[in-house]
Amino acid sequence: IVTYVAFNKVGYELKSILSPKKYNILRKYLEADFVVSSGGGFINDNFGSIFLVHLFQIFLSLSLGKPTIICAQSIGPLNSKIHRFITRLILNKVALITVREEFSKELITKMHVKTSTYVTADMTFALPKLATNNSTCSHPKGNVFNVGVTVRRWVYPGSRICSEKNRKYIQTFSRFVDCLVEKLGATVFFIPQVIGPKNDDDRKVAHAIFRGVKHKEKVNVLISDYSPFQIMQLIGKMDLFVGTRMHSNIFSLMA
Repeated sequence: IVTYVAFNKVGYELKSILSPKKYNILRKYLEADFVVSSGGGFINDNFGSIFLVHLFQIFLSLSLGKPTIICAQSIGPLNSKIHRFITRLILNKVALITVREEFSKELITKMHVKTSTYVTADMTFALPKLATNNSTCSHPKGNVFNVGVTVRRWVYPGSRICSEKNRKYIQTFSRFVDCLVEKLGATVFFIPQVIGPKNDDDRKVAHAIFRGVKHKEKVNVLISDYSPFQIMQLIGKMDLFVGTRMHSNIFSLMA
């Protein structure tokens, strides 16, 4: 794709080289006045070099001469010297950086990134809060003590016994759900925030936990693809919320 960018700069017709999907993506870059790399925790090497894919998207917009903004991201950790070098090289070329916490700003400073950097809030706080009576979601119902839960597949970066730790996590959470039912008389709702790709599906983890629960009649594993607004509305109906996913906790604060 770097070759494609070079061809574009000399006026070569890219449509004859790229697949329609790739061409349409590149065309969006070419038509943009500036590019925003939206919020998330993508720039870290917890999982090796895979994060370079995200850096390449930023590099692509810079290569096309587009002013580029890093918006409300978390940056780090970056344990590899070569990863820090590449990241510094690219971040020094962007127009502006905003990060979600002081840790990220401190890391950027230590890496000698010269681009103006500001600490801001996570973008989720900008979502409008919708009235719960407009919700299209039908759960929960009844005069009971409702507890909402989000869970996720843990990968334990750097650990050699991920599967064993994950098994204990699922086992402990099953006991916790039974405790909620027995001590509080709760009805528990597993709310999916992420449903893919591949194994990063909260519903799979919720079903694994459900299999270990004794009081299955008091537990509901929701499986629909809810919008952020619907998730916020569901959480707003709960008497207690226990969040694993960061953004689900922000939804809870907003609700």
